[in-house]
Amino acid sequence: MQEENFNPGCFLKEWESSFKNLFSVKSICTEEILKSRIKREEELKPNSLFLTRVYLDCRYRLLQEESHKMSARQAIMETAISMFHIHKEEGLLMKLD
Repeated sequence: MQEENFNPGCFLKEWESSFKNLFSVKSICTEEILKSRIKREEELKPNSLFLTRVYLDCRYRLLQEESHKMSARQAIMETAISMFHIHKEEGLLMKLD
């Protein structure tokens, strides 16, 4: 996990890969790691910023569940609408004639 350009998509790939590897090893230590990872995943997966960053990287979008893709698309739309309103208020919208 020490890549130079380690982005959320790379992280998710490594996260899923190491998670599968932990299931193959049976020990008290791996059981505790699994419990900790499951708890952390419950906090991480609903994070719309994280989901959006993974979604925008088409190499890793396939790793996402459909509900996470929908959350990411929703966050992108909300950001676009917010940006539109900010630009409109500041008079920065381009006129298309």
